[in-house]
Amino acid sequence: MKTLKLSLLSLIALTFLGFKADETPLEKLLKQLAKITATYPQEKVHIHLDKPYYTVGEDIWLKAYLVTAEKNEPSLLSTVLYVDLIDNKNSIKKKITLSVDKGIASGNISLLDSLSSGMYRIRAYTNYMRNYNQDLFFEKFIAIGSVADNKIAKKVEDKKVEFGIQFFPEGGNLIGGIRSKVGFKAVTADGLGANLSGYIVNKNKEKVAEFTAEHAGMGIFAILPQSNEQYTAIVTLADNSIKSFKLPAVLESGHALAVNSTAENLSIRISSTADLVQGKDVFVVAQVNGIVYASFTSKVDKAILTANIAKKVFPTGIVQVSLFDANSKPIAERLVFVNHNDQLKIDVTNTTEAVTKKKANLALN
Repeated sequence: MKTLKLSLLSLIALTFLGFKADETPLEKLLKQLAKITATYPQEKVHIHLDKPYYTVGEDIWLKAYLVTAEKNEPSLLSTVLYVDLIDNKNSIKKKITLSVDKGIASGNISLLDSLSSGMYRIRAYTNYMRNYNQDLFFEKFIAIGSVADNKIAKKVEDKKVEFGIQFFPEGGNLIGGIRSKVGFKAVTADGLGANLSGYIVNKNKEKVAEFTAEHAGMGIFAILPQSNEQYTAIVTLADNSIKSFKLPAVLESGHALAVNSTAENLSIRISSTADLVQGKDVFVVAQVNGIVYASFTSKVDKAILTANIAKKVFPTGIVQVSLFDANSKPIAERLVFVNHNDQLKIDVTNTTEAVTKKKANLALN
């Protein structure tokens, strides 16, 4: 009997080990991603302000919602929320702490008379969120004015515009010989989008692309970068001032990830340089808030690989499409917004005749 029991246990163990041995590299990668999401959950902060702009001496009244990134449910990870008021020189002018109860916090920031007028940032985060990149912090720009604004308006108008611009190659990198889209974002010193246009030149000063900001200082252009080239953006602002900015360096070897959103699908294209077309596996993983909704494996046996993922498999939100090499190392990433227009639709109807300073009855449908 003991021999039989040992034989059964051995068979179960061998069977279990057999399943482990048959686990594909993609399955191992997905397990690792799921473990990271479960072990290191992330928080998000959303803040409502009572007004879009303020005057020195007033109070900023706010309400904060602290949720888990995975399910957008009230977070129980933190009980304290930190809120900073930051000026356009990146100096913290006021800091408050708010108690969080079941994911909700509220309070106010008093705007001291010593504050100067201008654009400020409201930044909110928890101590737990500081374990991750500050890009996950909540940020919102607000305007703060003063009664002296009319006296200095002319000086402000005459002040030269200071701005910065960032370039974001699709997938993360410019790769020699692979046509890529490049997004850009231009922001002035007061945090507002800059209205600008410009063009791209190579190291021989030859024009290779043109661009124009379409909304809030943001836009996109296409370029076919070449290895051993350095590209520069020549930018012209609305006041005709001109500045130059370097684009990211061009890689000689690599994989480029491109994602286009069509009516029904996310169309994915993986482009590879000739030295990487060796038949090795790459993995594509598409997730929303840390939950994987689609994944597949492809062999790099040609320079361009294409695939489609139905948009209906994703919920409304930002889809993170990541490309991993055969060693499960992330090598490219693309964010794309999927909108099913399934947001709450609420109709508000006044069921009684409107009367000044008297109670009104509203119906919500």
